[in-house]
Amino acid sequence: MEPIDQNEVAPQAVGSGKSPSSLKRYVLFVVLFLTGPALIPTFFVLNGGLENLEISVNDQFGNIEEFPGTNEKAINLWFQAIDFNPETEKAQFLVFPWPSDDLAKPFDSSIQLNEDFGPIQVWVDSTSLENKHTFAAGEAIGAIEVEIDVINDNYENYRSDAFYPFDQYRMDAFAQTFEADSSDNEEVKWKAVKTFDFFYSTAVPGFRIVYERIANFPDSNGERAGSKLTSEIVSQRNQGLISFRATITRSDAVKTVALILGVFCVMSALTLTWISAGVWTRKRPPSMQALIWAAASVLGTVQLRDILPGRPRIGIAIDFIFFFPTLLIGLISSLLLTTLWIRRDDWLL
Repeated sequence: MEPIDQNEVAPQAVGSGKSPSSLKRYVLFVVLFLTGPALIPTFFVLNGGLENLEISVNDQFGNIEEFPGTNEKAINLWFQAIDFNPETEKAQFLVFPWPSDDLAKPFDSSIQLNEDFGPIQVWVDSTSLENKHTFAAGEAIGAIEVEIDVINDNYENYRSDAFYPFDQYRMDAFAQTFEADSSDNEEVKWKAVKTFDFFYSTAVPGFRIVYERIANFPDSNGERAGSKLTSEIVSQRNQGLISFRATITRSDAVKTVALILGVFCVMSALTLTWISAGVWTRKRPPSMQALIWAAASVLGTVQLRDILPGRPRIGIAIDFIFFFPTLLIGLISSLLLTTLWIRRDDWLL
């Protein structure tokens, strides 16, 4: 029996510290499951949280409920966006004429003209054949439903729904308010009455709308100045003229969900490619589990496309970038794995 060499160092036990490989796995786990998902609520809070309404007013007046000088002898208009169709580029609005308290008696959902005041008339530019709405003295005034064209032709930086979820639209709106000036042989003559435009903050599902008041009514030469000067905006409102712009984009929630689904499609396609490559190079068997995964990926891709917020039409950019390639890879993988599973019997060799 050989003597033990006292100089020989015995193997040391592994300490409690993490090895470099385990440390990398730990860091990767934290990034994937904690840091990454935490970015979404962080962005939500930094972007204003619940105080960041999907309806806002970006001009020198802001989102106000009253403007100096419009609380007497005025017919103010409240605009409420209720729907927007990006395919037809039509926006649905409710317009509430709201005369000042000296001209009408207000209720919760409507307002009634005084018996000694009226009739009044509100004109709103819309796709309807009848844009003039008249209310007689003593008559209750409710909401006016209008449909407004949202045309991007005049704005190069605004895109159609093909750019979903980063499509954006701009709408120009016009309105006028009148009161009866005189009646001659039962024909009412109208004169302008002071007005101002206000906006409801109720959101349109899936969209963010930013309003901007401007002085854009045509001048004597028929030209639109589009001025943002406070003096010109107030001057036109004093003449019963309202014009504003609305920029319509997808909400942050829609953009987030669409991007997450797009990234998931890319990950699904890469996973299927990885599995198919392993089977093709005989590193993995053509198992039934792989076939089920491929078939489920195809069906899952179709279902993911159906749940995109806003149900965008088929053929937009996100289809060609994410969904169509993922669907094609899924079909190819299903065919390849099925063929190898049926025909290959040498994978055990």
